[in-house]
Amino acid sequence: MKKPQYYSMLRTSVVPTMLQAGIKENVIPPTAEATLDIRALPDEDLPKFREMLAGVVNDSQVKVAASTRPTPCRLPGEQAALPDVRSSRTRPKTGRPGCDHAPVMTTGATDSSFLRTKGVQAYGIGVPKTEEESRTVHGNDEHIEIKQLGLFVRYVLAAVTEVAAQKP
Repeated sequence: MKKPQYYSMLRTSVVPTMLQAGIKENVIPPTAEATLDIRALPDEDLPKFREMLAGVVNDSQVKVAASTRPTPCRLPGEQAALPDVRSSRTRPKTGRPGCDHAPVMTTGATDSSFLRTKGVQAYGIGVPKTEEESRTVHGNDEHIEIKQLGLFVRYVLAAVTEVAAQKP
């Protein structure tokens, strides 16, 4: 596959994001720590995945442990609510004739993962990005075009206004 942005949509992925060791350049550190960003598929058995990761590392001095961050969960009936999100009744009219909206999975996380652990069903939307902007996500050069931000703000305003105006 030539599009890395799809890797975490198809399989659980692991990326080292932080390394900590040592206190001085000429002293061998007594300990070291690595933080891994694990983007797990919804059906991934995380304890079993950590066991597999420890087996790959294959070093009894290395401890593979979960962070204390809450694990996103799926709510019962979550899939049943999704068709409502996609229906024409809840799709905002953004003033772009012939433009349809479809849900898409992204590899990023939103605060909705924290809401879901509390039993709140939530979905996220994001700023439309050019392919170049997508390559800079979470980098020290992350940016978006002002034009894209304006498009996103207009879309969110239309969506919130329409949904708020609907009768239950």
